[in-house]
Amino acid sequence: MMKCGTCGTEFEGNFCPQCGAKCTPERVCRNCGEKVYGLFCTRCGTRYTSERVCRVCGEKVYGRFCTKCGTEYTESPVFSGDIFAEFAARDTSDKFDSDRFDTDTSEPGDVVLPSSETNRSRGLEFEEDEDGYMVSSVGTCTDTEIVIPSEHDGKPVTGIGDNAFEGNPEIRGIEIPKGVTYIGNYAFCGCGNLKNVNIPDGVEYVGIYAFSECVSLEKVFVPDSVTTIGADAFAGCEGLAYVEIGRGVNAVEDYAFSGCSSLVNVVLPEGVTCVGDSSFSDCASLRCVVIPGSLRFVGNSAFYGCGALSSVYFRGSYKEWDKIRIADDNGELMRARIFIYCETRPSAKGFFWHYGEAGRIEVWPN
Repeated sequence: MMKCGTCGTEFEGNFCPQCGAKCTPERVCRNCGEKVYGLFCTRCGTRYTSERVCRVCGEKVYGRFCTKCGTEYTESPVFSGDIFAEFAARDTSDKFDSDRFDTDTSEPGDVVLPSSETNRSRGLEFEEDEDGYMVSSVGTCTDTEIVIPSEHDGKPVTGIGDNAFEGNPEIRGIEIPKGVTYIGNYAFCGCGNLKNVNIPDGVEYVGIYAFSECVSLEKVFVPDSVTTIGADAFAGCEGLAYVEIGRGVNAVEDYAFSGCSSLVNVVLPEGVTCVGDSSFSDCASLRCVVIPGSLRFVGNSAFYGCGALSSVYFRGSYKEWDKIRIADDNGELMRARIFIYCETRPSAKGFFWHYGEAGRIEVWPN
């Protein structure tokens, strides 16, 4: 049972039925008991980790299997609520690209690995599901550049299972074939040397903690087919400097990019209605954020610890900005300069921006 921090209503689920606020369980430091709003406890500096408990014997689980009874750990996927569905249905035909910052020259091709069925990785383990097969484990494969095949035993490979490559220190690159529709919870969590990964068009769900603690990961391109980026999906990816979020995403889940300390610019595509609790907390290098006019809610501590955040480019009007409900502990966001989108040079005084001839963000002079 949850208690809404806004109106005090007790309820079950993530959204308060009385006022619509999104509420999530408190994170508490395992060392000193202090509330944790980012990846690190502000009192003692301990890094926050979620506790996983075996459903059979109650023992804490640190990998894929319980060390006490051997039961495989599973966890239900976390999906965002549909409280903002009415906004998600808005027209998103007027799109904009994330490469319009002068500070970025990245191209999607930079991280794509060569692929063919002839160089598929051998020794991977698979489990059959209702649509074909999913990769369940690295098995006996020793490749550092993993190439997942599109078929196994004559059936399509449609997913990467929970914990499939979790904690593997050898993997440096992953190629995922078209046909895969989901990347499971903790699938690549803690793969500290993983630098390159391609997420192909067709993937719809990226699970919770899917790439968490992949500290060497540098770039991520989320295709338009993805509708859900799970909580903590990229949390603690300290080397992640560039992320492109596809146009199918309508919510950034809690802690999704928390602790991505190398991230400088973020563009949220039109259609995003909710930015979850602590979703970009402790992104210490984050300077610029483009926010769509579709946004309606910013969760608790969403930009907590983003001390470098100086500019917010809002693709909407002042009235629309005022309608966004911004929860507590977002001082960094509120202190940043807000620029309002305007196609032509405005006559009113204020801070306005537009896209220049080169397709880059330009600020209108006062």
